[in-house]
Amino acid sequence: MSNNNFIYLVAKMQEKFVTELEANAQYVFYTLSLVKSTTFSLSSYQHMLNMLFIIIMLIIIYILYRDIIFRDASNLKRCRNIIDNIAVNENYDKKFYYKIYVVNKKETKDILKNYIFRIEYDFEINKTTFKVNNINNNFTTTDIENAFHYFDLLELDSKYLTHSQDDKTVFYINKKIITNGEYKFIPVSSDDSKIFNDVFSKKLAYFTKKYGFDRFDTDLYPVFDIINAVEYKKNNIVI
Repeated sequence: MSNNNFIYLVAKMQEKFVTELEANAQYVFYTLSLVKSTTFSLSSYQHMLNMLFIIIMLIIIYILYRDIIFRDASNLKRCRNIIDNIAVNENYDKKFYYKIYVVNKKETKDILKNYIFRIEYDFEINKTTFKVNNINNNFTTTDIENAFHYFDLLELDSKYLTHSQDDKTVFYINKKIITNGEYKFIPVSSDDSKIFNDVFSKKLAYFTKKYGFDRFDTDLYPVFDIINAVEYKKNNIVI
């Protein structure tokens, strides 16, 4: 190929490139002009609708962002609770076993003698039991609407805490009396040798009181924090 032909070929390619570039530039300019023309031709009402749509989209994006952030934070907190719960129970002779004693605030010096009733949670075998001690007519009721509930670990549901004085008549523990602030719910070890002071035991005791009064408006996370810790430990042992 001669030099003249080569120069001619290069010139044609350059001309084609410049032509296409100018065409694309004109198309972009024309499109922007249409957008500008359309925008300025919109009525105030249409502008308001567009702004409202943008605001709604921003709100939705913000809500989704917060939901993702809080969900991740909640998962991290749940994992931390599981690990901390296992660590706390390593110090106990019988792990994941709690007794919640209910006693008058004025009689807490001798809990084992003066308690009204106690609820026992054995999370490793999913068993919940209760024992009534110093009960009289002041603590009982025949009105089921005022009955104290407890959470059953096996059925994962509520049950009534009952008391029979003559093996015939069944009474319910009166939730309005037992949760009126004069009585304490105290978490104690399985062998009754110590009062638990860890945060999970205290939350379980408070849960027992609140759930007994209103099972529909009580978060179950204090119970499921311990349940999840037990399951996590079992699975890790199997692995």
